[in-house]
Amino acid sequence: ELAKPVHRLYRGTLRVLLVLLHDFPEFLCDYHYGFCDVVPPNCIQMRNLILSAFPRNMRLPDPFTPNLKVDMLPEISIAPRMVTNFAALIKPSFKKDLDSYLKNRAPVSFLSELRTNLQNTSSNAADAGMRYNISMINALVMYVGTQAIQFIRAKGHSPSMSSIAHSSHMDIIQNLAVDEPAWVPQIPHPLLLLQV
Repeated sequence: ELAKPVHRLYRGTLRVLLVLLHDFPEFLCDYHYGFCDVVPPNCIQMRNLILSAFPRNMRLPDPFTPNLKVDMLPEISIAPRMVTNFAALIKPSFKKDLDSYLKNRAPVSFLSELRTNLQNTSSNAADAGMRYNISMINALVMYVGTQAIQFIRAKGHSPSMSSIAHSSHMDIIQNLAVDEPAWVPQIPHPLLLLQV
């Protein structure tokens, strides 16, 4: 249960987001990553409002169309516009090792040290129960995902489970997914929230 002032602030924020969704959906589309990065995971309605935005010039397919294959729609190949530079949120030393691992699967120790690199370094965050840097995890998942798509397209393939299954990109995602609620207890199933 929220305190009355916090509840009013939450409702007011929802109303502002509804106005943005109705009048300026492109704004929410452009800044969806930044908004979702700061919206707490328990504010599901707020996150859904942000993620439901789509540009006014885009027509969404009818979800009740029989035999609808979303992966066959031409719009699926168009990357969403993002104003946030999520790659800049990754520490430079960690990004260097990350890029090396994505390219050559080296250094071999990268996966075993991954969770250590994602821990908060400030004692204030650790004291507040935030052992892991959620913004860094968000940026990592987004960066690995976009790099995977670029890697697949550079080979002349289209993204699919078979084209990504045994890659360095999937190694990282699988490593994060193993026992994820146990190692990031402050958020239940963070990878599901990130990949929406």
